[in-house]
Amino acid sequence: DAYGASGATSGATGLPINRDSTATFSESMDPATICGPANLTDACPAATYTVVKTSDGIPVAGIVTYAGTTATFDPNSDLEIDTTYTSTITTGAMDLAGIPIAANYVWSWTTGAADTLAPTVTFTNPADLATNVAIDKKINATFSEEMKQTTIVTTNFTVKETLSNNNVPGTVSYDVQHDIATFSPDFNLTP
Repeated sequence: DAYGASGATSGATGLPINRDSTATFSESMDPATICGPANLTDACPAATYTVVKTSDGIPVAGIVTYAGTTATFDPNSDLEIDTTYTSTITTGAMDLAGIPIAANYVWSWTTGAADTLAPTVTFTNPADLATNVAIDKKINATFSEEMKQTTIVTTNFTVKETLSNNNVPGTVSYDVQHDIATFSPDFNLTP
């Protein structure tokens, strides 16, 4: 099975209008074969990840990215309120051995009303003011709702050394299944 569940299950309703569509594969895929209508390449001459408005088949404009085992379709603008959309991953998507997924993977989901509630951070690891934290610790923040993946970046998730007030260099990743952002320091933290 070369593909797995989507970020929202098929038939999900009440989703935010500013959401990305995501699909998590069961294994690493060839990133060159995961593309949308806006980022076609020689390796990906036809879109392998599309989103359309279900009622009329009008394609949603957006960019597709791939990281880890997750493909993300990021719409260029907010989606329509109370509207059903269909996401499709085609058999043009291949794993690292060049094996395509067995069949097109299709799922539908419906937006809700405009999301006016601000997300919150519900949990951090390590906890605020924790002591004796391992110097090779990754820093996690769990959110109250699904976040726009393209906003979970090092300019929005920083770690500073308290005494020097210097930023700690590192990278940020986002677990779309659990709404967890992780800051991974480039080097061990200062003891």
